[in-house]
Amino acid sequence: GGGMAGQQPKVSPQLEQFLAQEQQKVVLNQLIAKLTEKCWEKCVSYPGKRLSSSEESCLKYCALRQLDATQYIQHRLQNREL
Repeated sequence: GGGMAGQQPKVSPQLEQFLAQEQQKVVLNQLIAKLTEKCWEKCVSYPGKRLSSSEESCLKYCALRQLDATQYIQHRLQNREL
């Protein structure tokens, strides 16, 4: 027979929810940092004192796409069965 040797400690639903939300924040922050780096690498060839207009618009559109992706992921995380 396969009895459970160690019972899991009981965690309150509030604590579980809090931990899940904190985990989501960590994931999102890592994601945003990674995406920002990608946009910068993609759009800025030679960092100077100022961004050129093409670099600026590239960063803006890249960031907007990243934001859409981030919101989509956040939505998926919130609606996931925990």
